[in-house]
Amino acid sequence: MADSVRRLDLTALIKAGGLAAARAFAEKARRDVIAQVDQHAREVQARRNAQIAKVYGKLATSAVSPIKSQERSKRLSSGAASPGSGLEVTRTLLGEGATSRVYLGRFGPRRSEVAAKVVRKEGMTAEQLSWIRDEIAIHKQLRHPHVVTMHGANEAPTTITIVLALCRGGSLCDTMGAALEGQTPIDETKVHRTFTQLCGALHYCHRHGVVHRDIKLDNLCWADEREERLKLIDFGYAAKSNLAVNFAGSPHYVAPEVHAALGDDAPEFVCTQADVFSCGVCLFAMLATQLPFGGGEDTEEEKAALSAKSIPMTGHSNGLTPIK
Repeated sequence: MADSVRRLDLTALIKAGGLAAARAFAEKARRDVIAQVDQHAREVQARRNAQIAKVYGKLATSAVSPIKSQERSKRLSSGAASPGSGLEVTRTLLGEGATSRVYLGRFGPRRSEVAAKVVRKEGMTAEQLSWIRDEIAIHKQLRHPHVVTMHGANEAPTTITIVLALCRGGSLCDTMGAALEGQTPIDETKVHRTFTQLCGALHYCHRHGVVHRDIKLDNLCWADEREERLKLIDFGYAAKSNLAVNFAGSPHYVAPEVHAALGDDAPEFVCTQADVFSCGVCLFAMLATQLPFGGGEDTEEEKAALSAKSIPMTGHSNGLTPIK
């Protein structure tokens, strides 16, 4: 009823020739919606904080800050469970990267299953280690239904371990692979719901001064096997600055201005806008069951496609053509 009244009021204003008044009306309506969203986010955050305090008790504070106790470092490194509600790392390997492995773990007084990302410090430079610490500092501030929860982190002499909520349903990349294998497109209703959740997570990050810089299907995981709740993961490239001149992300997903950063004297670009571009690539991939820019990795075909994509745009300082 309220929405229909708003539409009638807006139509009446436009018919009466009050375009400026109509714009002001629309802007007020937009701000009202944003205020409602912010209020809902605060309520969700308050419930989440209460849940953390109830479940983890005295560990509620350390759940969002690095654990620096040497005693806990020894327990974590050895994989033994600490008394009460510490972390136990099992031998079950969930995934592996160049410098890290992700194991199944148990955490908290209820021994809930978590993902323990163990980064090996051997061979890493001081700068690379600072990137890991920055990732932890940024991620620990985020609490949103569609951002994977970081329960805590621990730095030992040889490793850094990040304790994350366990995503049991695989990634959007797996979902697209299953659609390809079955030769059935992803249902549009599911695409709409998924993309809405992704936009909600990204909007939350941006409003809290965080840019992700690596939005891709692999970094969008399902909380459970029903594939209903999406989680944004991996804040390894995340930053607190909205302006950048360096390349970061995955070539098939990043915006043209990010590709332009591979050259010399690259202009600054706006990271929030680059994040939105990457979201668009994910939406295209879900609807078309393929990426918009093809080519195998590290092939001449890929380089040519990405080079063509990366032609610098003119007419705007941040590399985007203004809308006319």
